Amino acid sequence: MGSDNFIAQIIGLLLGIVAVGVLINTAIYRRMVEEFTESPALCYLGGILALFFGLFILNFNNAWTADWTVIITIIGWLSVVKGVLLIVFPNAYLHLSDWMRKGDAVMRYMGIIYLLPGLFLTFKGFGLI
Repeated sequence: MGSDNFIAQIIGLLLGIVAVGVLINTAIYRRMVEEFTESPALCYLGGILALFFGLFILNFNNAWTADWTVIITIIGWLSVVKGVLLIVFPNAYLHLSDWMRKGDAVMRYMGIIYLLPGLFLTFKGFGLI
């Protein structure tokens, strides 16, 4: 098993589990987003974690190839960008996340958006498709 499959398993399971949590407990997750954006310390910690995991992913997979593994690279870069925004420009990120606090429907859409790549990466990582 290569690093692509290993990373796909981890990211896929993480996204899938978070997505199910969001879909089952939408109001609670929306409240968590509100509390996260109100705490500078949590924003900073979230930025450090996002940056760390993004750089970790890119260290093992930073390939712009025409196959499914490019999804891992894109997720790694998105995580790096999110981390940098949270650390360097926290207010800009807070304004970008305003739309997530609009209502439960938005959180449900986010849950579905996370679920699809989560399932895909899980199945690809474990060699089921």
